[in-house]
Amino acid sequence: MMKNSDLILYVVKKLNEVGSWAGNTHLQKIIYLIQSTCNIKLYDFVLYHYGPYSFDLREDVDLLTISNYLERDVDEFGYHYRLSSVLEPSIPSEIRDKVDRIVKVFGKAPTTLLELITTVDYVARKSPGKSDNEIVEIVKKIKPHFSERAIELALKWLKEDFKKIFNEE
Repeated sequence: MMKNSDLILYVVKKLNEVGSWAGNTHLQKIIYLIQSTCNIKLYDFVLYHYGPYSFDLREDVDLLTISNYLERDVDEFGYHYRLSSVLEPSIPSEIRDKVDRIVKVFGKAPTTLLELITTVDYVARKSPGKSDNEIVEIVKKIKPHFSERAIELALKWLKEDFKKIFNEE
């Protein structure tokens, strides 16, 4: 069984490899997408300022930082993470493959795109039986700074392209 800490460390490693900022928002959204894609549940997520957020994930990242497995670098733009050791996290190969694909697609994505995609996914998953129009309305109420068109495109992308990329089995 995979440990939560192994997933966090592996995601940070992969985010750094693709040149990602590897900050808290990227880490939260990437792990949310991994759970959603791999159909695993390591963390409970709630809607928060920038979309799905897990307070338990945040605690685990803080523990890994305090325990010197992660380093938190701070500069004028905020903070970001990197591994502090060459420890190789133990991740099952089927999950590793999906993590690699998710990081390749979203690792360098702007945080606003991650916020939109993960919020739409979160609302769609929490609203079974709702029509696309109803999902768009719900997301628009939660995130009024996104246009209806952007929300519609994100939902369409999740339903069509996301499944093609990540659910090939």
